[in-house]
Amino acid sequence: MWSKTIKVLLTLLLFVMIWSKISNTFDGDLGWHLRFGKDALSSNLPAGQAGFQYKDSYTYSYFGQAWTNHEWGGDVFFWWIYSHLGYYFLVMLVTSALFASFFLAARMASGKTTIAGLVVAIFLAQASTHIFVMRLAMLAPLFFIICWYSLRKIPEANYYWFWPVLFCLWSALHGSWILGFIVINIYVVGNLGQMIIFRLSRTHPCLPDRQAYPPPLRRAGALAGITDSMWRKADFIKVILAQIFSLLAVAINPYGFKILFEVSSYFSQAYFKGHITEWLPSYTYPVFWASLAWSAVALFLAILLAARKKINLPDLLLVGALFISGFEYKRNAIFILLAGIPLIAGVVDYAMRELGRNIFPQTGSRSGGTISKILGQKFPRVIILVCGLSAIISLLIFCAMKIKIYDDVWTRSDILFAHVMPYNATEFLKKRIGDHQDKIFNEFNWGGYLNWKLPGAFVYLDGRGTATWINPRDPKATLLETYMGLRYDPDGLKQIEKEDVKYIFLKDSRVPVFARPDWVNRFIFGDELKPLFEPLITELNKDLNNSNNWKLIYSDGLTNIWERK
Repeated sequence: MWSKTIKVLLTLLLFVMIWSKISNTFDGDLGWHLRFGKDALSSNLPAGQAGFQYKDSYTYSYFGQAWTNHEWGGDVFFWWIYSHLGYYFLVMLVTSALFASFFLAARMASGKTTIAGLVVAIFLAQASTHIFVMRLAMLAPLFFIICWYSLRKIPEANYYWFWPVLFCLWSALHGSWILGFIVINIYVVGNLGQMIIFRLSRTHPCLPDRQAYPPPLRRAGALAGITDSMWRKADFIKVILAQIFSLLAVAINPYGFKILFEVSSYFSQAYFKGHITEWLPSYTYPVFWASLAWSAVALFLAILLAARKKINLPDLLLVGALFISGFEYKRNAIFILLAGIPLIAGVVDYAMRELGRNIFPQTGSRSGGTISKILGQKFPRVIILVCGLSAIISLLIFCAMKIKIYDDVWTRSDILFAHVMPYNATEFLKKRIGDHQDKIFNEFNWGGYLNWKLPGAFVYLDGRGTATWINPRDPKATLLETYMGLRYDPDGLKQIEKEDVKYIFLKDSRVPVFARPDWVNRFIFGDELKPLFEPLITELNKDLNNSNNWKLIYSDGLTNIWERK
């Protein structure tokens, strides 16, 4: 009975912890997501902005150019929930998806819910909280877990025939669906390796007796997962066919096969990966050491279990690939942490069983555990149970006290200001421009937010065009490259003025780009971090302060707005 109680409390703790984090985060790109969803379901809009968007109508730098929204379904879905049920239900949706991801990962360790699995899931979810944001990307981990689970069940179950439905839904919600195909083909390569090693070990012409094989070959066979769960030839054929049908299912959308090219373009553009924080390597500042540490533990355990013949080759390759991906890009760290839960939970579960044998006597055993011999059989059991329950309840109360749920985060200036979003400045500019369709050169991270709050205006750039949009006026550069040039090149202001821009809407140079480092980062990086927190006065800032064509009309310590005279 007490075991079930602890499982329930740990499950509740996991949910509450994720809920607490998601409910207090904000992503500026949510603005353009909601706007697209609203436009797609509306008909009473200005010319060029009505209905489902196939061409850009939100920016002046890319206006009228073909645009493929690879998150179109998620945008419509999010807008419907937001407009009918409110922001609170969006939070609950994202929370539930993340919770299901970690909970299912915990069950994958032994096929059932265990205390060890839940404990590990809680620790690794805590290590992932820097990734938890109120955004569509938070739905991807659930699809990843479902895809991985279906692969681990082959050839026991033919879950792969569900893939077309899975990928059709996944591709409508978020562009991370390509990860599913990568995971599948890692498994294909891993199982192909298993088959080759197995065939070589059985058909070696000089070694007809399998027991006489050299130790390296026997170890290779064990590492390759020579078990009854090996894929058969028919499994390979079925998996390939299922992928073909899944790829066709991805094309079932308003844009057709353009979705495929849109997502693949992220691999061909490299500039944004060096300038967007979430696309930077995990070892660059800000470094989230807990995430890196648990990722390293997962990789180490995968290699250790492989050496002890406790993991098959496909899972080993998957963990290694996810570790490299998470190490290379901050945003991908959550996937290696999810993959690490079953590995770490299995080891923790074994350690807990061994500890239990030592503390609690076996039923019918004459000799009890060490502690039981000293203090009696019942006393330590009660103490451990009370302490464990007290600790879990305390953590539940602590997390519950930190939960802050708001009906509509868009109306809370304090929350938006804390997340470096220009609520007051936007409200000021909204009253000033009214219904005028003015052009605004904006801070990149604020583009999506301005799209939502100022639908009549046109921004320069938002989160949609980070990687894939080529500047129509300069085919050799993306819009992000051009944007950085306009801010840091000496003639940037002159180029902005050529576009008949009415307002320049930028972050105050005194606002640091990153949050203040903790003691761990200060100890490791030392004085290297000081430049990150010094005022960043760009060439554009200097030119605006010295220009007779522009007037500073608003400043609140976070945002500066200049108006063209």
